[in-house]
Amino acid sequence: MRVQGVELANKDGMCGKSDPYLKFWAIRKDGQQTEEHKTECIDNNSNPEWKPFKIDMDKLCNGDLNTKFKIVCW
Repeated sequence: MRVQGVELANKDGMCGKSDPYLKFWAIRKDGQQTEEHKTECIDNNSNPEWKPFKIDMDKLCNGDLNTKFKIVCW
């Protein structure tokens, strides 16, 4: 998977740009969420492009591509 952000909000205030990273969460049928992957942090960048990575789809969505999961940009 290859992911990039475009014009992310500056969360570091006036002194710099954000240091974004992503977290991928599996959402189980009972509502429980488990973190399955975290990208590297990219310093001072509001248009980050993360290194390509692989996520085990069995862990993320139990192999069912119709199952929802959550991606959060921190």
